Amino acid sequence: MRIRQQLRQMVGHMRVRVLAGMMLVLGAVAVTFVANHNTIPAQIDILVAQQDVASGTVLNDAPGVFSTVPVPADSPLLGLFVTTTTLADHTGLVLTRKLVAGEPVLLSALSDAPPHGTVLTVLLARVAALDGAVAVGDRVRVLTVDHTDATGIAVDVVAVRSVGGGLGRQEQLAVTVRVDTVLQAAQLFAAAQQNSVLMVREGALG
Repeated sequence: MRIRQQLRQMVGHMRVRVLAGMMLVLGAVAVTFVANHNTIPAQIDILVAQQDVASGTVLNDAPGVFSTVPVPADSPLLGLFVTTTTLADHTGLVLTRKLVAGEPVLLSALSDAPPHGTVLTVLLARVAALDGAVAVGDRVRVLTVDHTDATGIAVDVVAVRSVGGGLGRQEQLAVTVRVDTVLQAAQLFAAAQQNSVLMVREGALG
């Protein structure tokens, strides 16, 4: 009788130990699960325009116009942007084109000198403006009917705005561009007034 009681006690103690061990294992698993799911991946803040920022703005002289957005530190695109950690390296640099609110500051949009040239806006039929596939920051070439200049005029696109065509009218684009000289601006404006302008990309000229 005493032996049976001792056996029962031993079995009971073993069950307690097994249960305690299982509880410890489950607890460790739960802690690991929570720790893994609560771990925040490393992130780096990049600069974005908090409002529309004009071309020629000095990056470090414009407080309040930029905010930050976190990007994963292992993102392959991180090297394209100005970050809070690299901002000091770009002191004095200026924007070569306009930024719209929410747009990140790309390194390619910065220069150590203000953009030069003359800015004008021309109204183009959508089909003549690369069928609308033209964006701020593009470097494109504009051909005119002037046969003395078969290569056209190289321009930097500063802004693009769609203009509704209305009934029976083709949709148009108001494209603001920067050209090198005032003479080029006058030639381009005159050609646009006569609807004799065609915008092409550099690679399209053969």
